Amino acid sequence: MDIQYLLSILNYMVNSIEDKINLARTLEKDITILLKSIGSKYNATLKGLRFKFKKTKKIYEKIKYKSIRDILRYTFVLKDKDYVSGVYNIYSELINNKNFKTKHSWNKQKWCLGDMYQGINTSWLYKDLFIFEIQFHTNKSFAIKMNKKNHTLYDKYNSLKCDELYINKRKYNKSKCKNIRSKLIRNEKLVTIPKLLRGDNCGTTISDFNKLTKRKYKKTN
Repeated sequence: MDIQYLLSILNYMVNSIEDKINLARTLEKDITILLKSIGSKYNATLKGLRFKFKKTKKIYEKIKYKSIRDILRYTFVLKDKDYVSGVYNIYSELINNKNFKTKHSWNKQKWCLGDMYQGINTSWLYKDLFIFEIQFHTNKSFAIKMNKKNHTLYDKYNSLKCDELYINKRKYNKSKCKNIRSKLIRNEKLVTIPKLLRGDNCGTTISDFNKLTKRKYKKTN
């Protein structure tokens, strides 16, 4: 392939990323104010706000992907007892807000053991202009996520493209993936799963969280 053509593509991608970073900084204030307001209604705290902008170096490491949805990212932290209802209510408010849109494929519910990660990641299109990320954690899952060693392991697992390898196949076992996965799962088990998401409920989609809370209320009565 022509080297000049490749350089032109790379230049376009770099300029595109710069535009997204600038747009993120322009829209951040309004998004932050709104999320703080919504969170206060449902006992959810926005944590890690000083890390809300992804480091530029990390962004360029992901430039090879078609889309980057976490240049701007937020984390809601809720108590275990408030987690399911809080996530559902915050998610519902955003869904019903004309300025926010999400897709099923952008919502990753990871409370089942073996995911190597405990929590929920969602992405949102704001005013048809910019996509950003919202994570939902408990205090414990947030602490594990913010642990530097664990974070490094997770980044390493992704950079090695371990998810593209078949587990227990020769190539997987010979790579570092198996060892990293074992460590991540060991750390994952340190996190207490919210009561309503234990067992078969661990993979329940956010839009069905209300069914879990109603089931609990009916049982209590």
